[in-house]
Amino acid sequence: MSSRAPFFKMSGSGNDFVFFDGTLGGMDQLETSEAVRAICVQETGIGADGVVFLRPAGEHAIRMRYYNSDGSLGELCGNATLCATRLAHELGMVSSAEMSVETDAGLVAARMVDGRPEIDFASVTETKAEV
Repeated sequence: MSSRAPFFKMSGSGNDFVFFDGTLGGMDQLETSEAVRAICVQETGIGADGVVFLRPAGEHAIRMRYYNSDGSLGELCGNATLCATRLAHELGMVSSAEMSVETDAGLVAARMVDGRPEIDFASVTETKAEV
């Protein structure tokens, strides 16, 4: 992997994430399982628990694609979504503090409140009696 691109490293509740701004283009070489694994290696890469590709998806929405450190695509990561909310706000990807985050698991309502990101998860409607 020889591709170079500016990135942001953020931490949310003890998890480290590498973010790429998808508006800059040229992410094709980076948005692969092999590249994500190399980026996440602590000793030889940047070191992270996951990688996020972030893009605007409308005036009040962003799209995030989350990859686990093993290179697999994750539908949703709460801590990465919190970080994505803050970064999108700081980069001006959205025009207000209220936004929707498009994930592979669906839409997540998000907002900035007093400089901190907040997200809403759907209520748990089903439980298992035995684990």
